[in-house]
Amino acid sequence: MYAKTEQGSRKKWNFPKNHLSMHLFDDIEAKGVTRNFNTKPNEKMHGPLKETYQLRTNFKNVAEQILRIDHYQLQELLMELTTNPRRDFFTLS
Repeated sequence: MYAKTEQGSRKKWNFPKNHLSMHLFDDIEAKGVTRNFNTKPNEKMHGPLKETYQLRTNFKNVAEQILRIDHYQLQELLMELTTNPRRDFFTLS
């Protein structure tokens, strides 16, 4: 945020105000983020969680169900890695 120059004043006020940073995080928490930024690139990482939520839960006690499904998936991965130790871990999808 920049201050405007008064009519007839020779002093330049074209510099950022240091006081702004003191309230910046409180303002973001109170009012939300600005409309000038996009969060869509980060939304892709929620895809598997969204799929699990929509397709495999009954929308009640969701956290418990998702944790159980995640536990099953990790068990499957562990069994696959122990039964086929030559398979590269990073090729799993």
